[in-house]
Amino acid sequence: MWRKISEWLRSLGPEALDFDFFLRHLREEMEARKRTTLEQTLVPNQYTLLLNPTDWAELNAGDLGQELCRELEMALEEEAGRRGYRLLTRRVRVSVQERADLERGAVGLESDFVPPRPGEEPEPSLPLRASGGREIGCLEGLSGPVQGKEWPVRSEIVRIGRAADNDLVLPVDTVSNHHAQLEQAEGRFWLLDLNSTNGTYVNGRQVSPGERWPLQDGDELDLGGVELRFRIKVPIGNG
Repeated sequence: MWRKISEWLRSLGPEALDFDFFLRHLREEMEARKRTTLEQTLVPNQYTLLLNPTDWAELNAGDLGQELCRELEMALEEEAGRRGYRLLTRRVRVSVQERADLERGAVGLESDFVPPRPGEEPEPSLPLRASGGREIGCLEGLSGPVQGKEWPVRSEIVRIGRAADNDLVLPVDTVSNHHAQLEQAEGRFWLLDLNSTNGTYVNGRQVSPGERWPLQDGDELDLGGVELRFRIKVPIGNG
């Protein structure tokens, strides 16, 4: 199907945009936006092509433009898998937005890290960005999409939330974009609620917004309904 699409696009003339053209720019966008951690690399899972309306009308004749988007999605999923990259969802989405301010033959591109929709299964391996060093603690998933998962804690600060720029991403609607923060200070660990919508709880007791709650080994956390257990691997201060 890729060859058929490319041949059809090339038949539009010397200014035509073909499959390889789009895929090359999408791959470049994936590489430019990737976020690398010690554990894995997270890349955008949603891409929007910006095209001149006349170009899109020609590309989408007979719904071939829609088929092009599906083929690009498959190619990007394959690319992410081949490079060992992770996505917030199992599928990549590619769509087209018409832009009258673009000249014919020109293309714009936008990308984003989009959490799963309600009922959509998240990508099974969720990212944790760490700053390096040995593992001094960990968070164990107890419920929902994180059940049975474990993330090492090596940083003095670990930000937790739904947005892709967190250190630990929880792609669940009830979790705030920036929900809570795990801190290492004063010889112990603390949990800070970042004014979350659905609250942060430690062993069933709510942590007030802006409050730093001291944590102990085995404490159970509830972040917007997502349950985690905090474990200390190495006592702070040990060499």
